[in-house]
Amino acid sequence: MAGNWDSRSVLDVTPDATGFTCVGFAPSKGRRCHNPIAAHNRDAACALLDIIAELSLTAENLDCLLSRLAPIVLCKRNHQGQATSMVKEWQRKVAALRRRNERTSVSTNRTEVARSDLSPLETRSVTYRSSSFQP
Repeated sequence: MAGNWDSRSVLDVTPDATGFTCVGFAPSKGRRCHNPIAAHNRDAACALLDIIAELSLTAENLDCLLSRLAPIVLCKRNHQGQATSMVKEWQRKVAALRRRNERTSVSTNRTEVARSDLSPLETRSVTYRSSSFQP
């Protein structure tokens, strides 16, 4: 897949959102950490996420960029030790998106191949039926 995927949404990291806090997990509270992230780290995270969004989901340097992102969106006080596990979680999310996109691509290709086997008259009929379908 070419770039232009929504890295913020997929990774669930939105440093440009109002009230953005550490992405670490606070086990003692059973929730995400509420510690603030410094403005310069939020800015750096936004820049990294923009770069990541332009990459292919299979880009070789994606893991490196995720590794650079983790420590700047985790609070310095309590959650720097979660950087490795955060990167692994993000890698799982990216892999899941990549698999979903591959399945969609295979399904679309099968439909296109199946339609290419139809005569021109059959193709027009299939196109007409699919365009007039009302769910």
